Amino acid sequence: MHNSIFSFFLILAFGFALEINADSSWTSHQGEDYFFERVNLALRKAADQLLNLAGDSTSMIPPVRQIMPASFSLRLEGNIAYDSLPDILENALSTHGINMHYLVSIKDCDDGQVLLGYSRNDLYSSVPCVGRDRSERCFQLDLIFPSSLDQGKTSSYVYYLALIGCFLIGLIFYQKVRINPEERRSSPENKIDGVCFGNTIFDSSNQLVVVHGTEKTLTFRESKLLSYFLKHQNQLLERDQILSEVWGDEGILVGRSLDVFVSRLRKLLRSDNSVKITNVHGVGYRFEVGRDMV
Repeated sequence: MHNSIFSFFLILAFGFALEINADSSWTSHQGEDYFFERVNLALRKAADQLLNLAGDSTSMIPPVRQIMPASFSLRLEGNIAYDSLPDILENALSTHGINMHYLVSIKDCDDGQVLLGYSRNDLYSSVPCVGRDRSERCFQLDLIFPSSLDQGKTSSYVYYLALIGCFLIGLIFYQKVRINPEERRSSPENKIDGVCFGNTIFDSSNQLVVVHGTEKTLTFRESKLLSYFLKHQNQLLERDQILSEVWGDEGILVGRSLDVFVSRLRKLLRSDNSVKITNVHGVGYRFEVGRDMV
């Protein structure tokens, strides 16, 4: 009886998948064009307001360039009102129905140096960009949406299909596999294969550390940073070197972001007195591993 019900739902889910897949190519292309138009209008609206704040109501706003499906760029010249940029851009995006998480960076047109960087989350935790230099120069405003457009365009049918499929597979798996409760309560050290340092075990594949028997979960970026530190134990690492080698492929993180992730790692590892992350002023960090340190 149970097998018949499972089979019925699986066949139904497969039918939904076939129907959606038939139109997926056309829908994907249409969705990308529509998304670009909304971002284009939002960026141009924000640029117009920034120029007006600088007393410029005549300059032409150059075209918005789409670097990648979820990455956009716009050149601006003049005295950019840094203090007003976050609110202006957020309001422009909201006006055009864009409420996704995003990353912003302002670069110098000549050398590509990042002059400013923040994420949408910063708007709720702090006030970015206040008091920045507003000298007249050429800027490149880069806007990136980290979540893939494919995820943003996924229809509710696909979402519910995934839920149904996972639910049914979970039920089938639960019927076939019985897990001994005693095994679930076994200590984390007996389960984890990873790198040992000090009194800590680091499992990079599962993004977690076990400090004195206590299991703690890491974020993706925290895990990347800890992996890099472990490869260069007791070495002085420059800030730019860390940013480039750990997050160079992401191209958006700035020095302040590095300090945040270092602070998080310190909190995660603070109960292990044999591990210390030392800040060398003006240079970078040293990940020290040895005997218990005070």
